[in-house]
Amino acid sequence: MLHAGGRSGTGTVQIVRTSSLQRFPQTDGDRKSTAVTAVLVVRPVAVVGEDDPGRPNKEFPYAIRRRRADQPAAERVRLPEEMRALQAKLSYFEVWTDGESKAVGAAYADLVADLRQVAGKACNEAWNAPAVADDAGMNLSSSVIDLSPIKPFEKAYVDAVRDHFKPFYRR
Repeated sequence: MLHAGGRSGTGTVQIVRTSSLQRFPQTDGDRKSTAVTAVLVVRPVAVVGEDDPGRPNKEFPYAIRRRRADQPAAERVRLPEEMRALQAKLSYFEVWTDGESKAVGAAYADLVADLRQVAGKACNEAWNAPAVADDAGMNLSSSVIDLSPIKPFEKAYVDAVRDHFKPFYRR
């Protein structure tokens, strides 16, 4: 059974992880393939770095707006460095997923391209805005940062992953 849950940004990972564990037989011959496929598909679904699964790429506009106002120079180094590391991982997994499945790879490439465009614009706007100065400013609504254009690409990617895990006779 597929289910979503957990913190924001982790529900998609749970859907795919649950799916991968239920769809693959666990014989010695299949165990390596199962592990490889689970890693190939689960990590890119999260669109995150392995060090901090709570910080997907689309969370960076929020992190930028919530940067420490008392240490602007340090934040100008820290946040771009985190984004650079994540961009490298996104590029790596883009190639990796395409090698696993052309359909999943194409959907992931579309998701990453849209994510870079939408979240990139939101990041630029966040850098131009002043850092949050008080507790009330921590509440950032979709009128401040709107990432809703990414949703159709996330859905298309998850659908491609689900289709990839379906038994051949059900495709």
